[in-house]
Amino acid sequence: HALPKKRVGSLMAFPDVRSAAQCVVQFRHAVLTSLTRCEMLNGPGIEATNKRFNMQLEAVPTLFLEFQGDSEDMLVSDARRAEELARGNSCTAYRIAMNGAEIDNLWEARRGCWFAARDWNNDRTPLDNVYPGDCCVPLSQLPGVISQAEAVFTASGLMPIMCCHIADGNFHLTVPYSQAERQTLLECDKKVVELTLSAGGTCTGEHGVGLGKMKYMKAEHGEVHVNVMRSVKRALDPLNIMNPGKIFTLDDDEQLP
Repeated sequence: HALPKKRVGSLMAFPDVRSAAQCVVQFRHAVLTSLTRCEMLNGPGIEATNKRFNMQLEAVPTLFLEFQGDSEDMLVSDARRAEELARGNSCTAYRIAMNGAEIDNLWEARRGCWFAARDWNNDRTPLDNVYPGDCCVPLSQLPGVISQAEAVFTASGLMPIMCCHIADGNFHLTVPYSQAERQTLLECDKKVVELTLSAGGTCTGEHGVGLGKMKYMKAEHGEVHVNVMRSVKRALDPLNIMNPGKIFTLDDDEQLP
């Protein structure tokens, strides 16, 4: 699609992820018609990004915003209104960017989140990996769930790097781990998914079910709904040759590791 005629970006720092999420909920209820991108990195996410991309951002939860449209005056007005809302939610620092190069430089931190997580451990081996979490909750539940999810991984000793498409309730815990930490990681993942489902959310807001999330399908959708999906699968693919063994199994055995 066509590039926007005007762009304005802003960065907002907060003392904790709950405050940042509460601010985003208010953004969604406000009339910020030019706000087109709203994402978040938590403190560990900023720390990892600083290390990977030689940036100097304060290592605290940070919202990345971009406003797009035809009128720079309108974009600046919306950005200032967003700043007012942020200040009311304990925002500790605010920065506005008025040109494309500066905006893109700010967004480099968010875009490079996975690479920052991958390179976090200086002693990583070929067997080390990064866990790509993908939970999503209703906006009304976001501040509580996102803060609890971060706390689960922090308490475990794992690095809870969090990258969020936060304006739609979707948050990625992008956690680097070694093979020795795999079991701890899976236990933390289970706790976060359970928190998410109890809040009316989904175990996958963007990445899909595949193999890793199959074991949560009954808890999220109920056995009746999963059986309906099985019936549709059997009708359309009686030989089970089209992408078999994904989302659910035909023999009611989704308890994968």
